Amino acid sequence: MQNRVPVVFLKFKLLFACLALCLCVNAGLFAQSKKFVQKIQWQPDENAFGYRVEVRSKTADSKPKVIETEDSFVELSLTPGKYEYRVTAVDFLGREAVSSDWTEFEIIKALLPEIVQTENKVVAPEEEEGKLSISVDVASITEESKVELVNSKTEEVVSGELKVEPDEKGVKASKAEFPAVEPGEWTLRVTNPSGLSSDSQPVAIISKEMHEEELRIAEEERLERERQEAERLAELKRLEEERLEAERLEAERLETERLEAERLEAERLAEEARLAEEARIAEEKRLAEEARLARKNRPAKDDNILLKAGLAISPYDGEILETQSMAPVVFAEWTSFPLKSKSKKHKAGYSLSLAYSQSEENYNFADMTKHYVFVSSDFVYRKVMQSDYLFAQLKAGPCLFFMNQIVDFADEYSSSEMDSTVSKAFCYVG
Repeated sequence: MQNRVPVVFLKFKLLFACLALCLCVNAGLFAQSKKFVQKIQWQPDENAFGYRVEVRSKTADSKPKVIETEDSFVELSLTPGKYEYRVTAVDFLGREAVSSDWTEFEIIKALLPEIVQTENKVVAPEEEEGKLSISVDVASITEESKVELVNSKTEEVVSGELKVEPDEKGVKASKAEFPAVEPGEWTLRVTNPSGLSSDSQPVAIISKEMHEEELRIAEEERLERERQEAERLAELKRLEEERLEAERLEAERLETERLEAERLEAERLAEEARLAEEARIAEEKRLAEEARLARKNRPAKDDNILLKAGLAISPYDGEILETQSMAPVVFAEWTSFPLKSKSKKHKAGYSLSLAYSQSEENYNFADMTKHYVFVSSDFVYRKVMQSDYLFAQLKAGPCLFFMNQIVDFADEYSSSEMDSTVSKAFCYVG
């Protein structure tokens, strides 16, 4: 975009000292001050020694700003708004003549046109009287904004008309119309009343024949692209089919190899299982034979000493003796055979036995608890039968039998002079 700052003159007529003066307002932008400066100018009077200019706001209650000058103009920097001014001539004695009437003027905010989008290429009308229409999107403009086409080579300028429409921020334009112009490269320039302007990107204006030729070339290029795309897609399809076929063949090969490997592995495992089972059976037979031979040829010391323990259940129950209940008998026995025949069928030795049990008897007058301990020491003779696990045995010897009886009398049979519980111990020798 390029910004242009032209100078705009607004002319007013004044009646001053019986002379007609011409007053102008000049809105110019001074680059060195970076501000808009307004200029009020009038036609000088040869009889005036100086001038007094009064400027005041129409929208605020304020005193007029008075400027005295010997020139026929004054420069101001006012904010946007409505104002009015008048000019009074002063002679060389400092006397004021008749002042001009108050003249209104308005300072508006200077806007820089914003060209958002334009067509890159436009077809020129066939007839010279036809209008050239360019689609454009322009913001920050007024209804007095101007539009021009500037030739990039010849600098030729063609004025046009902006088609404006209301916008939430003021007005905007969506189209610009121009008389027929020569084909070439042009630039769209929009200028606001403030003198600020913006240029668009280059716009190519072509003839109808050139446009039709471009359309023909574009159509041929489109068809060529479609043909090339169709060939590319066909080639891709062929390659994809070849890839899928190769993958299928590879999958079949891998599946065949997998099945063959599984078959060989199953055969190997079956053979290993058969051999393992044969080895297990052979090992069991070997161990059984070794055990048989070991039992047959077992040294005498292997069974010199025997230790056994067990648990016996009392044959009495509530149906036989309703008042008595027997606990299981716990016993342990230690046997030693130091004397054996050569055939190991006849053995002689001794044993030591220990057994424990208890019983409970319940009567109306008392509850009785008995603890039994049986200790015996016996001479043992054993005759081993044909089988090593079948034998006949004879035991004889003294024993000791201990019994502890605890009587717990009922309350009605006890007195304060005796305990309700009485414990007695007995020993028998057999």
